[in-house]
Amino acid sequence: MLKKFVIIIFISMSILLIGCNTSLRHPRSSELINDTLELNIRQSYVNRSSDLSINDVFISEYFGTFDDVSVIVIRSSDAVGDAIWQEEVSGYVFKRMVYLPITVWANNSFYSLTDAYSLGLINNSILSFIYKLY
Repeated sequence: MLKKFVIIIFISMSILLIGCNTSLRHPRSSELINDTLELNIRQSYVNRSSDLSINDVFISEYFGTFDDVSVIVIRSSDAVGDAIWQEEVSGYVFKRMVYLPITVWANNSFYSLTDAYSLGLINNSILSFIYKLY
């Protein structure tokens, strides 16, 4: 009887804990995105399109922020397509089976990894860090 009670409590607590995780981070990263940063990034994305509201946009992966440059995967309700995404930057190959590119957000603008690298927003050490998480 006690064993069944412990199992029920364990399952109940597990369900509650899963539902309470509101902090966003990359699955292999310990860094969490703070609420203000997340809201600013989402608002920047919404500002690009009059068809979206803040509730239509969310960050599905957060790789980290490096000197005011954030690396994320951002999604919106208007995103369509099942094409494969691939990007090669400085010898690192990033590839996904769905079109969800890794995006760099800096100065309220969004950049591909290639463009961010070319502009000096990210460097090889940041690419290496992202690749290890990826």
